[in-house]
Amino acid sequence: MPHRNWTHRCSASGGSANMSTPTCKHCGEAGEPDGWSYGMHEAMAAYQTLYRLKPTGPHRKAADDAFRGLTVACDVCSGRGVIDHPPGAAVCPSCRGLRRLFIVPEDVVDSIRVRVLDAFPDVAAEPVDSFPTGLVMHDLARGVIVGYSRDEVDRITSKED
Repeated sequence: MPHRNWTHRCSASGGSANMSTPTCKHCGEAGEPDGWSYGMHEAMAAYQTLYRLKPTGPHRKAADDAFRGLTVACDVCSGRGVIDHPPGAAVCPSCRGLRRLFIVPEDVVDSIRVRVLDAFPDVAAEPVDSFPTGLVMHDLARGVIVGYSRDEVDRITSKED
């Protein structure tokens, strides 16, 4: 789930730090709001949805190298996928929550993805259902992120009551 970030200029350490807490863990002083960020699983879901590859594994260095320079961080959300929308956050309308945008045609992206899959045949992954508005989980057995709409979660949890 996206979480708010704060920038702290810590009087105890004399440095600056970005934290997900409104008060500095070291000196207790209040920080300045600094936008929003995804949690680890949401970041993995954004990667999987954008590249259609598993978000972790031995292919990542080769895939990241192959796609380097073919995407840019979204200007609207500063590459965070979410924007401030008081009293909370909203999905970035420009990148649709994916944080990055391709700057090359889709056929170039597809050809690079095929090259990665030729070298690592078991790393293909489908875009995450309901991302970024649903809930995501890491399926460790398959190495992919799976998504559930909030309605699906409500349906599942109401059966357990």
